[in-house]
Amino acid sequence: MREKAMKTRTLLPVVAASLLVAAVPASADDTVDENARTVAITVAQLNLNHVSRAYASTDDVAAMVHVKDLAQNPIGGATVTVTWQVDLASDGLGAEDADGIVVDLETYAEATTGTLSGLAVLEIPAERGVYTITITGVDKAGGDTDGDGDLDIVYEYDAAAGITTATLSLPWRG
Repeated sequence: MREKAMKTRTLLPVVAASLLVAAVPASADDTVDENARTVAITVAQLNLNHVSRAYASTDDVAAMVHVKDLAQNPIGGATVTVTWQVDLASDGLGAEDADGIVVDLETYAEATTGTLSGLAVLEIPAERGVYTITITGVDKAGGDTDGDGDLDIVYEYDAAAGITTATLSLPWRG
């Protein structure tokens, strides 16, 4: 059986800054304050939409991903990583050729950084088919609130507390 090719497309991130927390890049060398607060973050809302463009332009499928903490407060500047699966046969399963190899099924990986309001938007070109997006990760650097160089806030993605997948079917290209 033929392996599915993984195509990667990365959108330019939106730069977000916070007045309350100075973002500190996460690395193995980060020092976490002994009194650090852990904030669970999740995808509270995931919408897939067909975005129709002008006559001479291409349509897109857009995912609007809302990252929030468990109290539903927006978490700005989180990086959302997704996998798109596009079934151009429109049956949600792909189609098999005579050798049993799945064709008309494409997979793309993509990541983008959300805005200060916690909204991350990801888009891929649209055509007839079934589009499934799966959230594979949400990452946010910890924060230093007191300026001592230690992380006082640590963010952890809780997939079980939120939405991880959505599907949109486009029977025709508009």
